[in-house]
Amino acid sequence: MPCLPSGSGSLRKRSMERKFTRVLARPGMAAQLRENVSQAVKETTIQTQRHITEPLDYEGYVSKNMTILRNDPHRELLLFPLDDVEQHVREQHGSALGAPLEQLALQQADNHMIRECLETYTARLVSVKYKYDAYAATYLQLPRFPRTPPLPPYVCESDLDIDCTDSIEVQSVSKAGYLLRGTDGAGDKLFAKSFKRRFARLRQGVDGNYVLEFYKDSKSSESKGAIPLDLVSDVVKAPKRGKFCFELRSTDGGKGHVLTAETEADLQEWLDTVSRAVALTRDDRLSVTSETVSTTDGPGTPALGPPPADDRFSTLRGLDQSLNPQLNRYAHETDYLIGQARSEGRLPVFQLYPDIQSTPLSVASSEDHLRTEPFSEVHGVTVLVRCESLQFRLQMAVDETGDNMSQIEPYFASLCLYDAKQGRKISEDFFFDVNEPYIRNLLPKSISKNKSRGACLLPDLTHAPLEWLSYPRQALFTVQQPHSEIFLVARIEKVLQGAVSVSCDQYCRTADPKHVAKMHHQVRQSCDRLGGYRMPFAWTARPLFRSTADLDPADFGALYRHEPNRMTEEDVLKLLQDWRKPDKLSRLAVIPGSLKVTVQIHSGQPINNCLSPSLVPLKPFPVPPSCPPTLKLQSLPAPAPELAVPHTGYTNLLYVYPRRLKYDAQKTFKARNIACRVELRQGDDENAAPLECFYARPGQGCSYTTSQLTSVLHHETTPSWGGEVKLALPLAVDERHHLLFTFYHVSCQPKPAKRGQETPDAVVGYSWIPLLSKGRLNLDTQTVAVAAHLPPGYLAVEPLGLGRGYAGPEIRWVDGQKPLFKVTFRLVSTIYTLDQHLHNFFLHAHRLRESRLPTVYNSDNETTKQVKVVHHLPKILKALHAIDVATLIRFLPTLLNQLLRIVVSTDSDEVLQNTLRVLTHAITTLHQVGRQRLVDIYTRHVFSEPRPPPAAGRTVHEALCRGLAQLLQPSNMDFLLVHKLLRHASSLFDIIVKSMALHLLNSGRIKVPSSPPQEDLEDTRGMQRHERFSASFNTQLETMLEAFYPYILQKYKELPIETREANRSMAALLKRCLSLMDRGFVFRLITSYLEKFSLADPRLLWEYKFEFLQMVCAHEHYIQLNLPIFSPARVTIRSLQDFEQQYFMSEQFSAKHYLTGLMLHELRLALSQISEVRRMAIHAVRDLLVKHAYDDRYQTKGQKSRIATLYFPLVGILLENLHRLDVAAPAAAAVGAGGGGGGGGAAPPSSAAVSRAASHRSTGTWQTSSSWVMADGTSSLGNRNRSVQQQLCREGGGEEGAGIVMWKAAE
Repeated sequence: MPCLPSGSGSLRKRSMERKFTRVLARPGMAAQLRENVSQAVKETTIQTQRHITEPLDYEGYVSKNMTILRNDPHRELLLFPLDDVEQHVREQHGSALGAPLEQLALQQADNHMIRECLETYTARLVSVKYKYDAYAATYLQLPRFPRTPPLPPYVCESDLDIDCTDSIEVQSVSKAGYLLRGTDGAGDKLFAKSFKRRFARLRQGVDGNYVLEFYKDSKSSESKGAIPLDLVSDVVKAPKRGKFCFELRSTDGGKGHVLTAETEADLQEWLDTVSRAVALTRDDRLSVTSETVSTTDGPGTPALGPPPADDRFSTLRGLDQSLNPQLNRYAHETDYLIGQARSEGRLPVFQLYPDIQSTPLSVASSEDHLRTEPFSEVHGVTVLVRCESLQFRLQMAVDETGDNMSQIEPYFASLCLYDAKQGRKISEDFFFDVNEPYIRNLLPKSISKNKSRGACLLPDLTHAPLEWLSYPRQALFTVQQPHSEIFLVARIEKVLQGAVSVSCDQYCRTADPKHVAKMHHQVRQSCDRLGGYRMPFAWTARPLFRSTADLDPADFGALYRHEPNRMTEEDVLKLLQDWRKPDKLSRLAVIPGSLKVTVQIHSGQPINNCLSPSLVPLKPFPVPPSCPPTLKLQSLPAPAPELAVPHTGYTNLLYVYPRRLKYDAQKTFKARNIACRVELRQGDDENAAPLECFYARPGQGCSYTTSQLTSVLHHETTPSWGGEVKLALPLAVDERHHLLFTFYHVSCQPKPAKRGQETPDAVVGYSWIPLLSKGRLNLDTQTVAVAAHLPPGYLAVEPLGLGRGYAGPEIRWVDGQKPLFKVTFRLVSTIYTLDQHLHNFFLHAHRLRESRLPTVYNSDNETTKQVKVVHHLPKILKALHAIDVATLIRFLPTLLNQLLRIVVSTDSDEVLQNTLRVLTHAITTLHQVGRQRLVDIYTRHVFSEPRPPPAAGRTVHEALCRGLAQLLQPSNMDFLLVHKLLRHASSLFDIIVKSMALHLLNSGRIKVPSSPPQEDLEDTRGMQRHERFSASFNTQLETMLEAFYPYILQKYKELPIETREANRSMAALLKRCLSLMDRGFVFRLITSYLEKFSLADPRLLWEYKFEFLQMVCAHEHYIQLNLPIFSPARVTIRSLQDFEQQYFMSEQFSAKHYLTGLMLHELRLALSQISEVRRMAIHAVRDLLVKHAYDDRYQTKGQKSRIATLYFPLVGILLENLHRLDVAAPAAAAVGAGGGGGGGGAAPPSSAAVSRAASHRSTGTWQTSSSWVMADGTSSLGNRNRSVQQQLCREGGGEEGAGIVMWKAAE
């Protein structure tokens, strides 16, 4: 053959390139050709994709074959249980004694928002329970899934290299160091030259014995000798042979080994270490000897000798022919017990997988977020505080003996919590009384006249004695976020006497009996004259928590003097922020005294005779009271949404804080010692009386009073008060309700006056603030003018504007009507809101409801009014997007109820779409602040069908499906809205599912007979599944789901998180629909979604598809959905075609066993893809098999056999793709070669294979493990799919045998 020149190949290549370039007519032609080829290849790939088999009519099949199914021995695998879906109803409130305030308020309420709130608080909690929901998640959430630690890797010495073995042996070194080794057998006299310095290392060998090796130095690896310690009997000192010598004596009495340490400490260490090693070696040798003796001479164990005889002459076979039946029975029972003992403690084969305890591909079931508890009133840590005593150094003797000492005057103390980190007050004031009865009697008894509660709803306390509630000492504080910057602050006041500095000086002086008596006399005079007025005296604080969980054990420190005009909330917070700075506190004046308060974490157990913040008695409440009262204090609302909690009951409290009165520039009055009285009135006429709605303080002799006074700051013309006034707001607030502030000048020193005319106080001004402004509460921080007098009709005073004066009666203003008085408020109400947008929404919802009320005749005016209301409603809904997040959380249940009521009642598509936009926005907002669980709690426990039902007969699930389909249409493209809907579709789908379930339960469409036939299994005497929902709803549901498909399949790159959540949400929805709807219709919905995928999809879409399949197949009745029923077992040649139709991946198999066929079909397609896709598919099938293995409902042999038969085609799929499981191919060949021949059963996996699977830690663990399981189970039967399956079925005994073999192969 002639030789071609070396450059001929390159010339031919260049000529071909030139020929190709000549074909190109214009630039860019090559790119176009490549694109055409790629498109052609892609179309060819898509055409080769197998069409998904249409499922059978499930309901028709079940109805037609109900007799066969009910007579099946494993009918629990074929029919749904009757008690699958149940409705649980319970009351919300059970802690209040007597009738709850919510029910009393609902009877009196007229306002729409108030009624909506109260209906939410009084409605029963309705939840839908799926009885077998515990089996609706992954195998990790099964009730009895074994929570065992992963098996350690099994490593055999024969599997390791020699180098690796040596490296393992050298690891256990007990002692190392330099020794002087003497010459063996040199006699008692050793010379210095007889010793050689060697580096000794004590280690444990492979056999467990210790060896003392010697090296030239620490870096040398060449051994210079060794002493096996199993030949050493004892280790003793040898002082005769040297100062630090010791000897290792031999076990045979021969020559020992003499070693010398360098120091006394080294000598002792070597003695201890070597002695311990010798002892361990001796123990191991003795244990091995004892085991050998017990094995050789033990009962029931044959002695060493000739091999046993043939099995024909064995003991059990001989006993079968024995004439003694008792001996025969005993032998068989013993054999059975031995077999049982061997099976105890055995782990299932799936426990061998190292990642069996890890999370499967599909994260925990999407219904896990619905496994929540109802809304609770208590959030955080509850602290029980008891005030023990308040003592000052200045005391007086109560009796003549002088043994009993007491305070010289009454004190009025209060406690509250401050958060220095957030810079706010977090609890209301707790007023307590620690005065002794003798001191209390110094105060005058207050008597209120002309009491009127108006519309204030107050609890009835007639069953409790008034004296019992007048002097509380114990309270419960609730802290939502405990940390070290929360302080318990105590304020102490006393009867007004004069300047606080003078009083402090008297307390700091040495206690002189004459001085004490004089002071007490002054106190009695002040109590008689000014007993109703208080003055700030002292204060102190202590940190409540040491950390987030532990209380700070420190007590209250020193009592500091109250500085005038420096104890507002801002001043207190500034002092607390500097609390741990000693230089700051050293500047404060100290009053000798102590306050003792015990603080402990409340365990949560109910306390006897406890009262709510509204003074509602809480259970248990013995009557008459058996213990002192415990007040549960109100936590003040936090502006942060992270601390807001939804309202659960009726609370309607208002806290008023008079801040400052600027009287330094006015000339109308001479006022210095100024007090402010707060009243609530309904009306401005002369006969209007204050309402009895203020909560009384200790010593006032009542539970509620008509007014409260602030403290008096001595000689202050611009007082800055820091007190708190608590009152109950009326249930129905109208335009006449207003707060009236009356300012008094209090004379500390008595002045000469006519008898009966001397009064300690004089009115120096009035201010008032209406509670309502433009229909809503007017409780913002306000600075108002002060009037010198109070004429009738003062509420009518309004500015005319443009400087034209005021309308109403003529009023003489102080200081030219300048804003002199500042007041702030804190509203703690579950029926009123300060948010303008929420108020407008409920106001408009009320108008919409009124416009829809039926009338005797429909006039044109009413129709016009309704049109106007509907026209303005979208604007109100759009404005609701600006609602405050904290307000949204507090009124969340009521708001969602109202939105869903509008959804089912409106006929306008615009209103429906805007309502769903608000609903989606609310869910998104809660998710952004980390409070998405609130929507889940609402859906789980609060949501129920609207009351009363809408006239149109629409349901929530129908309206939501219709509205969502409209929002996702291309004509309503709003990218921000689409992102929200995709991300949070699960919350809306949960509402749809619960609405569907309640619709079926309340309408009787799910009928449970009183006497369930045949073990509570599905019956056809009730309404058929295809009759439960209308055809229009099925169409709406299908349209809504189809609207989601394009976004998931096209936006997965731009919105990976949103599309993944939407995919999971659809899977969860369809899984629940399988429990409620026509199952064949749901199967068709699943098919329509999966048909949108193709073989050319990227890896992420493959992941979506398998995650969707896993969540759907996680249904608690997955076995029943697949109808594991087959033809008679014995298969002959004539029925081979029927056999193939039932047990292979045929159209009939995929249609009848739909979900299993769908999973196996996708597995077959995925095995031809890249390794990541193959791993997803194998993981999905493996997780499904693991769940079947650990499902405690199906653990009998027959049940396992029936379930395993569903996966019969899996053998053929794996054998077809065995070449793609590259790691397992050599293993399969090896097992097939050494497995022995042709039995009908599956050969068990070898121990080496099990060890490799248990020690495998790579990402392809299941790929390897599943391969060797199937290979070991089928290698002896050949490599052809059809022949293998026929052989399994034929030799395994038909249906049951094939199922058993398949199950063993799967395990």
